[in-house]
Amino acid sequence: QQRHSDILEYNWNVECAAHIQLLPIVLQHLEELQTQTCGAPELTIPLPSIDTKLSVLAAQLLPFARLRYTFPNKVSTKSYNVVSQYMLKEGLKTKNTDVNSMDTILQGLEAGTGILRQFWELSRTTAPPLPPTHGTPLDIPDVDVPQLRVEVGMWMRQLKTCWMTCLAVCAVSQLRQQDPLEQDQIARLRVLQATTHLLQFLQTHALHDCWTTKPLIHGKELTKVLNLLPPKQPKQKKAKPTKQANGTKDTTSNVDNITALVAITLPKPKPTKRINVGAMIGYYLDLEIRWMLRYPQGTREECLSYLLEFQKQKDEQENADE
Repeated sequence: QQRHSDILEYNWNVECAAHIQLLPIVLQHLEELQTQTCGAPELTIPLPSIDTKLSVLAAQLLPFARLRYTFPNKVSTKSYNVVSQYMLKEGLKTKNTDVNSMDTILQGLEAGTGILRQFWELSRTTAPPLPPTHGTPLDIPDVDVPQLRVEVGMWMRQLKTCWMTCLAVCAVSQLRQQDPLEQDQIARLRVLQATTHLLQFLQTHALHDCWTTKPLIHGKELTKVLNLLPPKQPKQKKAKPTKQANGTKDTTSNVDNITALVAITLPKPKPTKRINVGAMIGYYLDLEIRWMLRYPQGTREECLSYLLEFQKQKDEQENADE
């Protein structure tokens, strides 16, 4: 067991060092794209700046991105904490703003690496690859472009202004996982070319600031149209006590006795399913944003029709399951 922990520690140290060595290559490539130098393809979209400090920290924390820990007395409650947050807060005493930004970047690594992997697979069709700064717009006839728009758009909406820094870390991760059958230089060019093609895809489909796009139907209106609020139950009025002949109040009545007998003889009704209205609104807003990314020219009426039809099918499916 001690030897196994030593091996894990050694691998983490090796991975951290490898990521730090690959990071300057990616940062230089992205800087050339931002400054339009060295024959870089023209990008007219404004690209956010890369936070160098966060990119260095994220590259070092890559091996720990999925690592969780808990305390012995909380194992039964399944209360797990993120190791990278603990390292930043307790070890480096980092500011809370940087901790939150780092947490956002690390959470977007899996989706960002998957997206970059798709462009990397497409770039493998060119052999040998062009220099990444001289890359031409990528022709993707066999790719589901609307679905790719949704994946890229939701990833950028999750990261907001941190998406460029996350892209740099994703490229570092992809460089580390490059194809061992190819030469190092060719594999490196393919990864850098994939980042260029991703940025060109953002420019072609105007996704560079998609996180600022507001939904066509806001939350309050969506709640009314889809009738997401549960019906209000009427309040039961209490029967007023009657006075007896001696002037004292009679706390029991025939109606109360009958109600008590009925309650005893009849089975208890099934508890009604409680609806989390906030979660339902968030669910349909997320669905609406995905529809808007898939159909950028869609109208408000088309989006509303889609949501109503989706809700109808969802309700029918839930009723059939019951």
